[in-house]
Parts: sequence; C-alpha cells; structure tokens
Amino acid sequence: MPDDHGLVEALTTILESLRQATRSQRVTLRIDVPARDIHVDRALVEVRDPGVPAIQADTSLKQRQLATVRHLEATRDLLVQNDCRQDPISPPPELMAVYGVRAQILAPLLGADRTLAGWISVHDTVAPRMWTPHEEAMVREITARVRRMLEDAGWL
Repeated sequence: MPDDHGLVEALTTILESLRQATRSQRVTLRIDVPARDIHVDRALVEVRDPGVPAIQADTSLKQRQLATVRHLEATRDLLVQNDCRQDPISPPPELMAVYGVRAQILAPLLGADRTLAGWISVHDTVAPRMWTPHEEAMVREITARVRRMLEDAGWL
C-alpha cells in the first residue's frame, strides 16, 4: 500500500490517462476521508490542460448541496451532461461562468456501505458535446480502478 503522497500521485496518473482518453480538458477527484482531513469541498486531485483554470483550491461551493451531487446521491450512477447550460440538472453557475465547463460526466465513488464517498468529474471546457458510449465506459472503468485503489489504501 503506498503512503498518502504515493496514492495521490498514482491517482493523478490514472486521472490524467482518463483526461487524455476522453479528450477532456479537466478531470477532478473529490472524496471525503475525515481521518485525513480530506473533504469533497476541495478536489483532492485535478488534472487539466495548460491554460484551463484550476478548480482544485476553490472551496466556495458546498459540493453536497449542489443539484448534480444530489443526483449522484439519488441514483448512484453516472451523470452525463452533454450541454450543461441546457441540462435539467443544473450545475452551479460558477462552474460554467468561472471554470468554463460546457459538458461533463460525474461518476460516483461509493463507500463499502454504498454511501456516496466522492466522485470523479470529467469536464469539457471547449463546447457542448455528445459523450460517446465508449467514453462513458472508460469513465466507469477508471472509477472502478480508483475505488479499488482507495479501498486498498483504507480510504473507503
């Protein structure tokens, strides 16, 4: 089992592979690990294209109160938004206005008791887009790998 720094480095590598595979501009991982003072209101990992605004340090949004996260809580499944501005499950306006998110996929990370421990966000900041079934499958696969890594480290 890697130490905390080694785990974060490994998670960064796997999320960068997801960013490249989906041709997205930003991928984040948010998770609650109270024993390590890690909370979803600050992204644990963020990978992004050069020039894409960083979102990691922004803790202004109460993540669990957002409509998108409440949807993850309710469904325990991917939330696929091809056009954030037109989607009935509205992302926070700041995500679109400040961070330029135009389309996204959110993938829940479930704890052993099936609670929503965190999630992975895949952002397209260029334009609305139709996420392909292949991209959705990649998000599911990487999310499962991340969950196993977090479980092996005792974080879930």
